[in-house]
Amino acid sequence: MLESRFWSKIKKTDSCWFWRGSMIKENYGQFSNYVGKITRSHKFIFEYFNSKIIQGNHIHHKCKNIICCNPIHLEQKTPLDHKQEHKKLYCKRGHEFTPENTIKIKNGRKCSFCSKLKEKVWKQKNALHIKKYGKQYNESHKEQRNKTQREYRNQKKMELVV
Repeated sequence: MLESRFWSKIKKTDSCWFWRGSMIKENYGQFSNYVGKITRSHKFIFEYFNSKIIQGNHIHHKCKNIICCNPIHLEQKTPLDHKQEHKKLYCKRGHEFTPENTIKIKNGRKCSFCSKLKEKVWKQKNALHIKKYGKQYNESHKEQRNKTQREYRNQKKMELVV
């Protein structure tokens, strides 16, 4: 019964086996057994076809498709090996480093998509701040910090006088 429920959520293609069931926030498939234990779909299928996952190890998708459950595309890696594998190819949010999506900087590289997103969020935040206070966030933040520092110094001077 458990197996048939699991297989009903898989769509097989020539290469990848796509998970069509419930997902967790990182977009990995998740599967619940009847005891109430929730496991990621790719880990369930890896253990079904291969062996038990060594505690602390990760399951790596060789096809780079995180909803794939094809056991041929899955391999067990130590956390360090898995991190190095992804560090080479992807930014910390999972975007692939391609020539179009890579910005070269002084000490390495950064993701163009993430940089644009960060800039967009900053502009939205700054626009609201300008609307509310009539000046950029950086300027008013700097003024507030300087004001606080002045108040602190004045308070210390008063304590020395007393």
